[in-house]
Amino acid sequence: MSLIKFVTQYLIKSSPKLPPEKVFWIAGGLQDGSMSIKVKNSGVTVDELLQSNHEEADTRLIFHLVHSSTGSPIVVKSDDTDVLVLLIYFYWNDKKLNASEIYIEKGHNTTSTNKKRFVPIHLIAQNLQKPISDGLPAFHAITGCDTTNSFFKIRKKSAWQIYFRNHQQFDLHSFGKTSIEQGLDSARKFTPSLYRNDKCKDLNQVRQKMTKETKKSACYYQVRLWTMSHIGLVDRLGLDPKNYGWTIDTNNCLSPKFTNKTPIPDEIRKVISLFCTEKNCNNSKCACKSEGVFCSSDCKCNMKCTNIEVVELLDDAEDDLLEFC
Repeated sequence: MSLIKFVTQYLIKSSPKLPPEKVFWIAGGLQDGSMSIKVKNSGVTVDELLQSNHEEADTRLIFHLVHSSTGSPIVVKSDDTDVLVLLIYFYWNDKKLNASEIYIEKGHNTTSTNKKRFVPIHLIAQNLQKPISDGLPAFHAITGCDTTNSFFKIRKKSAWQIYFRNHQQFDLHSFGKTSIEQGLDSARKFTPSLYRNDKCKDLNQVRQKMTKETKKSACYYQVRLWTMSHIGLVDRLGLDPKNYGWTIDTNNCLSPKFTNKTPIPDEIRKVISLFCTEKNCNNSKCACKSEGVFCSSDCKCNMKCTNIEVVELLDDAEDDLLEFC
């Protein structure tokens, strides 16, 4: 934070050195975090129209672009996938970017390599069309982004192929824009398809390596923030993290809620191919043991190993079982 303040102060003091046609808009490195200033060689002024309380740089960047673009081509220097997704989304949004062309400048030049390239966002958005682009933030959050974890053994590329081919049946464009229950209906349609299992209606049936009880709520919260990028002063009362899968810990910091359910339902093992293939799995080669789950009847060891769940029954329970048999 001290470095940001230092750079901000340096740019302000160096404003007389700027060419007359150059303008800087600076936000985030000021004492008032919601303030934005306009820096020209003639001086520094506060830009009230760009006042914003966004804490995430990605959404604040989009807010500045939406409210300051004039129709000329836009070039955004970023290697962040979140920015790529938001630029495509806001190309079609009602508050769309007013630009004839939009590019992302990615990569860097060195003395030996030239990895800098310009990605034409406007062409990508036009090829995808509005229906797919509208659901892109939800797709990105659900399949894993900076703030949400990805699904076990589901890569972004394979998930994209499923979404791209079947986007009409998932309705991900409504995720984050309607009530959380309505939005989750879309997620419940999409998530099982990632595991080629459209019969599952509950997200818990296809979870593995999803230790957070409310991953879906965290995704909803993130998409809500993304799709509100064009709004400067976001109403935080309507976006309380405690309502979307987080708690306040003893240090007054946000902490995720964890699941109290079993690591993996038995009926889903075959779907995600999580069972050991060793006849003797009393060692580190056991896939189940390495993933922290018990062996099942699908395993090659046929549960004749030490990695099985031992249930201790009380005397009364034993009597009940004998009477039932």
